[in-house]
Formats: sequence, C-alpha cells, structure tokens
Amino acid sequence: MSTRNPMNERNTTAKPAGQTRKSAASAKPVSKAAASVYVKEANAKPKKQGFLARVSGKEPENETSKERKAREAAEARKAAEKEEAKARRNFKANTPEYRKWRRVFWGFMALSVCCMVPVTFFSQLLETNYMAYVTMLILAWGCLTGAIITDIRKVKPARDDAYYASVNVRNKSKNAKKHK
Repeated sequence: MSTRNPMNERNTTAKPAGQTRKSAASAKPVSKAAASVYVKEANAKPKKQGFLARVSGKEPENETSKERKAREAAEARKAAEKEEAKARRNFKANTPEYRKWRRVFWGFMALSVCCMVPVTFFSQLLETNYMAYVTMLILAWGCLTGAIITDIRKVKPARDDAYYASVNVRNKSKNAKKHK
C-alpha cells in the first residue's frame, strides 16, 4: 500500500503518524451466517404464477391431484364452450324469422354502399352542393349503423334460437332412443 505525500500538513504535524485511509471495500456490511439458506414450509400456500408461466402452459410445481383434476376440468369446460360458440357461429338457420332479418340486414348494407359510392367517386360534383354531400354521408353511416344494430339485436338471437331448438330436438331424440 502506498503512503500519502509526506509533505502534507497532516503528516508534518507533531501527531504520531497514523495509517492511510482504508479502501471502500472494507466498509461492506458483513452478512449473517446462513442468511442465504431458505427453508420451505410444508403447509405454505403455493406461490402465484405469473402471466407468462400461465400462457406457456407450465404446470404448477406444488399442485395436488385434486387441484390438477379441477384445473383439467376447467380447461375441458373452456374448450367445450369454444367449440359450442364456433358451432353456433357456423350454424345455418333456416327459419322464416331469421331469413327476414337477414334480408333486412343485407338491405341496410346495400343501401349504405349505394350512398357511399356517389360520395366517394363523384365528390367533385357534390362539392358544389355541400348539403347533398353531407346528407349522403349521414345516410350512408346511418344505414351502416342500422345494419350493425340489426345484426346484433335481431339476426344473432334468431340464429341462436334456431340453433338451440335444433340441439334440443337432437337431444330429445337421443334420449328417446335410450329409453326404448
């Protein structure tokens, strides 16, 4: 270790010469013995998993058989619900009410397109008549909104009703065959 400048005032006074300053490394706190040892309790709750662990499909480490069965049952229910929703979406209803509301929906869509074509392609002609331009835009957006509302409020419930009616008929026929 090198000494400091001997001509410095603190070294030339009559005080007894001391040591130079120690480095900052010796100022580190001392850790307790066995501070890094971790003892896991037997009846402690398992640590919650993060989002990425759940998405990646990792199984929890401390999962009991009951918890695993419950988790698998929940996954099976979710898969069944997804399959039913897909079947409901792809179901082709053939009821008069469904056909009626579907025609209304497509009528709104066609009217919306017919109102948007002049606004889009003939905007130069309509710019001279500003009110016609705005009226066509409002009418087009109104028809589009009407089509969306008709689809949500009338078409989808009619399709779902037809789907559930067909499912119940199928289930009743299967039950009738079982009882015979």
